[in-house]
Formats: sequence, C-alpha cells, structure tokens
Amino acid sequence: MLDDIKDQLLEGITAQIQVQENRQDTGVQTLNTTLQQMTNSISKMEASTGNIKQQVESAAQNAWTAANSAQLAVNEQIKTQNAIEKLSQQMDTIVVAMGAMGKQVSAALNKQEEAIKKLKADTETLQETLQVVEERVSNIDIMDQDHKWEPEAESSQARAPKRPQGLFPGDNPPGPPSGPPSRGNTPPPRTPKPSRKEGSTKDEIPKGARAKKPEAFNGKRGQEAEIFLMKMEIYFNDYGTAFDNNRKMATFLTNMGEGEAAKWAKPLLRKILDEEPHEYLANWNALKNAFPAFSDPMKKERRFRTFINFNKQDQHNTT
Repeated sequence: MLDDIKDQLLEGITAQIQVQENRQDTGVQTLNTTLQQMTNSISKMEASTGNIKQQVESAAQNAWTAANSAQLAVNEQIKTQNAIEKLSQQMDTIVVAMGAMGKQVSAALNKQEEAIKKLKADTETLQETLQVVEERVSNIDIMDQDHKWEPEAESSQARAPKRPQGLFPGDNPPGPPSGPPSRGNTPPPRTPKPSRKEGSTKDEIPKGARAKKPEAFNGKRGQEAEIFLMKMEIYFNDYGTAFDNNRKMATFLTNMGEGEAAKWAKPLLRKILDEEPHEYLANWNALKNAFPAFSDPMKKERRFRTFINFNKQDQHNTT
C-alpha cells in the first residue's frame, strides 16, 4: 500500500515537473519569440535611423549648397548695384557736360545766325547800292546819247553804244535805245538789220506759223530768265506792229508767274494803270534792261533819287 502511495506521489510529482517543464518551454519559446521580435524591431529601427541620417545629411548638404548659391547671388547683386551706381554717376557727369556743351553750341549758333543775318543785310545793301550805281551809269549813258543824238546820227549806226551789265552773273541785257527815249515808239536795235516794210510780217509769216505766247515766267534767274526774254521778243517780232511799245511792256509784265517775278511786275503794272512815269517804263528796251534786276522798283527809285540828291549836294559843295 505504501508502494502504491509512493508511486502515485512520484507520478504526481513527475506530472507536476512535466507541467513545469512544459510551462518553462512555453515561456522560453515566448521569450525567444519576444526577443526575436525585439531584435527585428531594433534592426528596423537601425535601418530607419540610417535612412533618416542619410536624408538629414542630404538635406544639410542641399541647405549648404542653397546658402552658398544665395550668397553668390547676393554678391553678384551687390556688384551689379555698384556698377549701376557708378554708371549713374557717369551719366550725371555726361548730362552736365552735355548741358554745358549745349549752351556753348547754342551760343555759337546764335552768334553765327546773327553774323549770317548781318552778312545777308550787308549783301542786300551792297546789291541795292550796286544796282543804283548801275542804273545811274546807265541813265548817264542814255543822257549822253540824248545830247549827242542829232550831231552823231550817222556815226551812231556804225558804233554800238556801251551796254550796261545786269545783276545776273553773265547777263548781258540788250543795250540802251539807239534813239532818244522821248520819241515814242520802240527805237531801232543796236545792230543794223535789213529794213522791212511796216505790216509786212503778217504777210510773210502765216498765222499758224507764228510763235505762240510763251508760258508765264517761273521766276528763276539766270539762263531761264534770258530764254524767257528771247521768247517774248520772238513772239512780239512775229506779230510785227500789232505790239506797240506800251503793249509790249504790258504783255510782258502780265506774263509773270507767281513769286518774285510777279512781285517785281506788280508795282510796274500799277504805274501803267495809273499812267505814272517810271524809268523802267520809258520804252521796251528800258524794261528789258531792268528785267534781270528782280527787286522792288519803287525802292530802287527812292534810292536812285537819294543818290541823285547826294550827287547834287556834293557838286554844290565842291563849287
């Protein structure tokens, strides 16, 4: 009986021991599992920490690069700002210099303009004086011829009178009348021409072949003025006695175009309408000689009278 009890006790103890061992094995397995899980977690944490470290290092490198680039940009901006300030100072200096230069140039231009105006006025005065002297010489020649007309009637055909010069360069207007201006009709030309019967021109030149009236004068001096004058003379000659002295002058003056020529002709036409005398309207030759002048005939007349009065006063003082 005791043996049975011992056996039961041993079996109980063995069972308890087996249970304890089983529990211990289970606890060990659980502990091992937990340790393994912790180990895995630690490995994951280490890996994650490595990645984070790399990311942090990369971010730090990028931040340093960005800061360096920003500093370089700031340096470049400072250089640019300094260059702009320097350029602005240079521009201010240039503007000041240009302002001073502009004042000098403006003053020089004003002086030059005043000098040109003065030179122009002196030139006009000189031209008017020369014209007055020329007209005075021409009138003296005409008066000399008037006094010598009767005794030298025969020799005047063989010797051409002195021809006055016009104001145009190279202009040689027709000479003064070969007869006294007070005799009415147009005096004969300077060079002898074959005589023809009065009114024979209309019989010799058919109506369709006669010269047409020239176009209005355009006011250009020099060669064109000479050509216009020749055309008018041809036109008058083709119609013979149809144009008397006064009609020639009126037709000639009314054929002036606009501009300086019309301004020159207007006071002369007024003289004709008012039947007032004028040295240019003494006869056709006198008007031809005055044509190249292109100036104010009334002004010339006043200057001529002043010149005559001055000469008379000078002669009176001399005597």
